[in-house]
Amino acid sequence: MIELKDKLKNIEVDSSHLEFAMQPAEVSHEGSIIAEVEGALISLGYKEREAQQAIKAAKSNGNTFADTQGLLKATLQQLSGF
Repeated sequence: MIELKDKLKNIEVDSSHLEFAMQPAEVSHEGSIIAEVEGALISLGYKEREAQQAIKAAKSNGNTFADTQGLLKATLQQLSGF
């Protein structure tokens, strides 16, 4: 994850799936977390669409994630079928 940090700065995030009730700073923070997780999954060999679907599924229970680690863990659980 640390190695990907600089590479993820230039990744665009599709924020259409984010809730509009959030404040701009919250959206930016959540978008950053999503971009980091998506980049990490892609670097692990998952396809972009597969990574996006897993992230969406992890968030579908109404869960919010304060950090990259929490979302990445939940997303990997989705991908592993747990």
